[in-house]
Amino acid sequence: MKFSEIIVDADMCIKLGGFQSTSVLEIMIPQLTDKAYIHKYVYEDEILTPKSARIQIENLIRKGIVEIVQEEQLTPLERNIFDATVQVLENVMIGVKKEGKNWGELLSLSIAKTKEIPIFMSDERDLQELIDIHLNTGSSSDIKVFRLKNLIEWIKVNPECNVKRSFAKALWSTVNVKNKSDVQKRKKIFDKELWTLHMNE
Repeated sequence: MKFSEIIVDADMCIKLGGFQSTSVLEIMIPQLTDKAYIHKYVYEDEILTPKSARIQIENLIRKGIVEIVQEEQLTPLERNIFDATVQVLENVMIGVKKEGKNWGELLSLSIAKTKEIPIFMSDERDLQELIDIHLNTGSSSDIKVFRLKNLIEWIKVNPECNVKRSFAKALWSTVNVKNKSDVQKRKKIFDKELWTLHMNE
């Protein structure tokens, strides 16, 4: 089942875009949604390497699947919501710095809140709690962080996406993993917790 809209953060683009030999972003984003957004700052200033991630996002933009957004495009009412959200997040996000640490994340969340985009594709571990406390109100447009773990779970329950378990396991086990021992640990987590094989599978 596809999401209505998503907005993507730099970290997931960089992690998935750097996966060896397969264009994961170009495969998965069209599977997840018909319309994805990326903030102009994230696109221009944060997704610089790996080159493969940048190329995949550019290809998706050309295909009309990903759209670049920025606050200058907003209506006056939307801009008020955006500016207020930016101010809230600047006050509560630890270490955030304008055009520095977590700035793209802050801008993307502010756009998501303003445009009621329900899915924020980011792998930040503690972000959902912050969003629930400071941005979400219990409505249908509440923002949910969609992490790598969520992507694996989505692949598992959406077999029509034609992404095999072996590919999902390779993603989980190797994306942004630094050494071989961590790869083995993540493979065990995948088999025991994320996607357990049953006798008939």
